[in-house]
Amino acid sequence: MGVTTADPGPISLPAHPDGWLGPDGRVPWRDAPLTVLLLHGFTGSPSSLRPVADQLHARGYGVEAPLLAGHGTRLEDLMPVRRSDWTAQVAQWCEQLGKRGPLVLGGLSLGALLALQEGLRQGGPSGRLRGLLLFAPPIGVRDPRRFLAPLLVRLVTTLPKQTDWFADPDAAAGMWSYDRFPAACSMELLRLMGEVRRQCRALARPVLPLPTLLVGSRRDPVVSATGLEWLAQRLDPTISRLHWLDRSGHVLTLDLQWPELADLSLAALASWS
Repeated sequence: MGVTTADPGPISLPAHPDGWLGPDGRVPWRDAPLTVLLLHGFTGSPSSLRPVADQLHARGYGVEAPLLAGHGTRLEDLMPVRRSDWTAQVAQWCEQLGKRGPLVLGGLSLGALLALQEGLRQGGPSGRLRGLLLFAPPIGVRDPRRFLAPLLVRLVTTLPKQTDWFADPDAAAGMWSYDRFPAACSMELLRLMGEVRRQCRALARPVLPLPTLLVGSRRDPVVSATGLEWLAQRLDPTISRLHWLDRSGHVLTLDLQWPELADLSLAALASWS
């Protein structure tokens, strides 16, 4: 992903105790401060979420962006990780943060997929979960190597990454990430994708009666547009929306249009607060 001085560590930003900042001043919390749990992408780190996290925090929201298992250290630590390790982490974080007050769950790429699965598990806006922020969830992917994955995992331990994840090449400097994909763990991601698609198909329409902001890019070299459109059809259109960016690559939270993404997120949070 290029040279970076970004910190791969977790992000923890507390909510303003008196409320969130609207256009006319500070708006008191409905019951308790709202926290946004943001999950990073595969082989990445919370650094990819930093600009959006800072914008949400500046408006008063609490933001937590922890490290998924196997990330932020060395590639070898990701090789033995299974999808159940991530889903267990997400469930635990939601339970812990939900004890503080209302929660919005979101993420980028793998993080968005995990957020969606947790939303499906919870089944609706019951309890503390107020909504989902899904940025480029890989419901479908473009990489043709996915068809060879069962064979590749027997032949190699790592795979090269694509080099065109960003429309803005300078944006890559803000992201700490591994330089290669671990083959076995990449297979786990593909299995997770299939698992989430099956869970979506198994539920009645709209499959997810939970407010959701789904954002994709027409120029994303990783995630297929048809996959996002398929998912959008399985959301409740009265409380959810799909928004397309047109000048960003895959890492929406760092690329050219991240300010627009932050504004979309803030508008959604205002309606859920």
